[in-house]
Amino acid sequence: SPYLNDMVFFSQLVKSTTDLSKCYQEGDPTSRESSDLIDTDGGFIKLIGMSNPVGAAVIQDALVVLASNGVWAIRGGGDEGFKATNYRVDRISNEGCTAPRSIVATENAIFFFGRNGINGISFDQYRDLKVSSVSAGKVSKLYSSIAQETNAAVIGGSVLLYTRSPKDQA
Repeated sequence: SPYLNDMVFFSQLVKSTTDLSKCYQEGDPTSRESSDLIDTDGGFIKLIGMSNPVGAAVIQDALVVLASNGVWAIRGGGDEGFKATNYRVDRISNEGCTAPRSIVATENAIFFFGRNGINGISFDQYRDLKVSSVSAGKVSKLYSSIAQETNAAVIGGSVLLYTRSPKDQA
């Protein structure tokens, strides 16, 4: 049987709810007359090297797939967006996600717990996705004191920060 843990399946262009489960191409791939893949077909993308996928989130025009051994981004290969015939896959980090429920997506970033701290995924000035630590130097000592078993159970969500005013510090 095929190994499916390193694949992302996508449906055909959805025109009705019956199209949601059609992760295959319209034409017959064995046909001599109409075997070509078309832009609106469904299919799958193999993420080379990925093991143990833990979650996915969308940031602007990219689907970000997080696994225990890294992060991949799937984007359209041109200006028209994602098509079955034109897309690109980039491995954007070797730092994986250790807590599936820690993944938090905002409008312009995705955050997740990794082995070395809390990480953020965002676009740089060239519209490339980058992963960077958001806990380095801030809460890294506290983060490193959390047991791996506890870390894996972290649930991401909104955080309310309380800042003391200079008057409160007196």
